[in-house]
Amino acid sequence: MAHMSSIRTLYPHFNDAQLREAEDRLEQYLSLVMRIYERIRSDPVAYDEFHSLTPSADHPMMNQSRSTFGTDANARKPT
Repeated sequence: MAHMSSIRTLYPHFNDAQLREAEDRLEQYLSLVMRIYERIRSDPVAYDEFHSLTPSADHPMMNQSRSTFGTDANARKPT
């Protein structure tokens, strides 16, 4: 699933065997996530509960006015 070059970029210090293991574990993880998602989607009660816990695009959880991404808001001011 994942490309070895992508995994190699994330873990440049891994040897080939470690990269193959990382790729295998990523595929196992993604498979598990898909099984969980499919199970929730197939059960209307579980899906309603999941949906109630998940923010919608209309009601984002983060307040954008508080975001400091891309700013120097955390930089020290001269005294």
